[in-house]
Amino acid sequence: MKTTVLILLTLLLASPAFGGDASEGAATARKWCAECHDITGSTTSDKVPGWRHIANDPERTPEKLRNFLVRPHGEMPQIALTQRQIDNLLAYIATLRK
Repeated sequence: MKTTVLILLTLLLASPAFGGDASEGAATARKWCAECHDITGSTTSDKVPGWRHIANDPERTPEKLRNFLVRPHGEMPQIALTQRQIDNLLAYIATLRK
């Protein structure tokens, strides 16, 4: 029982949306991401996917997205996001899932 509770608590705390504020995430996306990514619709290109596409891609799990946002990533600008900003972005992305 104790182990089960510990595992559940760990999963909740590790959840990308835990404590994330989707409206703040949307504001961060508008500020830093909208120049290249469509953050409100579903348009996409081979090079720059829209956020709805990202949110609904089963290969892009919250864990993979989190890891992507904390490490340098190719042609994207090197933006140093705080853990809170990442939580907020992931909460926003979760609102775009169908």
